[in-house]
Amino acid sequence: MRLLGFDNVANWDESWRVYGSQVAMPVEDEQWYNFASLNKKIKSLEKKISELESKQTKTAAK
Repeated sequence: MRLLGFDNVANWDESWRVYGSQVAMPVEDEQWYNFASLNKKIKSLEKKISELESKQTKTAAK
């Protein structure tokens, strides 16, 4: 913004996520990432880990 001539420029942590989430806004060399898919995979792995930990606890108790 300073390069555009603005003097009192401020930025906040979420600004890029807010701006970048609007498809109509221009972005040079944009890249898209499917976070919904990643979150689904993470939840699946967390479930598997929980199941394995449960099995391990039962096996150790015997």
